[in-house]
Amino acid sequence: MLATSATPGAVDPAKAPVILGHIGEYSGVVGAAVGSGLPAAGVTVRWLNDHGGLNGHPVKLITGDSQSDPSRYAALVKQMVERDRVIAFFGNQVPLSAQGAAQYLVDHGIPAIGGDLTQELWFQNPMMFPQGATLETLALGVMQIAARQSKTKVAVFWCTEADVCGKFNQYMSESKAKATGADLVYSAQISLAQPDFTSECLQAKQRGAQAIMLAMDPNAQSRVARSCTQQGYAPLWLGASMAIADVSKNDPNLNGLSGSVPIFPWPAADTSSRPRARTLAMVKQRSALSPATAGGASPHERTPASLPVRRPFTPAELDDQIFARREHR
Repeated sequence: MLATSATPGAVDPAKAPVILGHIGEYSGVVGAAVGSGLPAAGVTVRWLNDHGGLNGHPVKLITGDSQSDPSRYAALVKQMVERDRVIAFFGNQVPLSAQGAAQYLVDHGIPAIGGDLTQELWFQNPMMFPQGATLETLALGVMQIAARQSKTKVAVFWCTEADVCGKFNQYMSESKAKATGADLVYSAQISLAQPDFTSECLQAKQRGAQAIMLAMDPNAQSRVARSCTQQGYAPLWLGASMAIADVSKNDPNLNGLSGSVPIFPWPAADTSSRPRARTLAMVKQRSALSPATAGGASPHERTPASLPVRRPFTPAELDDQIFARREHR
């Protein structure tokens, strides 16, 4: 944990800046889904600097676009670390390119803190630190959303271009998914470039699907919804939070779109006693559950009960960490 003030304050200009990196696939095939990551990173750094930085150190942000290319992602990470002196990455949105720099992060001891979490690599690489749940948990989550709305027959349309899409199909097909109270009755592999989905809509309707999981980018989701609407078919639309964008809320064909979210809704900025007490009770209850019963979480998911608790760095320790990492390179 890094020390920062909860109230506005100035950074110390005499202290060396902490240089952080952020990379996303902003002009790639998934750009529409992850595009909000770039302004969010900028807002985060601005907030930190407006509140005294990190122990008085100003925070500098270096950003890049991997364009969904693992080789380009690897080159950007190397450049930022070795030329720009980046000591850590945060919030990277690299669902199709994360593998490119995975070993470099390990070899050079560079942490990637939080991000898209769409690859199992986030839960396996020792230098990648996920801030939320696994894909399996998200997939079971959408099944549970459908079941709770009495839509127990579910279909999944999943894109061929990304492994993450196929993972939703895999997890929703497994026996564990039945424990949510919903059944997968139809699965269709589609292309993100596909202009029309009439055939898939008719097949899902014929199988009695009351809900459809859209494992694809927001633009393809809109085309699916349009095709189904034209056939008089209006199922409950399901998605994962990363692939639900601003464009979705403006599409009347996607009315009612619901999604699972990998991040626990911790109201950190809410100082009132009732919401905080309720949230703490939820955390306590969640911590008491085993991975097998906590929403279908997989064994390697980091639950609150298994996370080590560490006090925040003291100011002196934080300075030591910053300079040790800088001198290490």
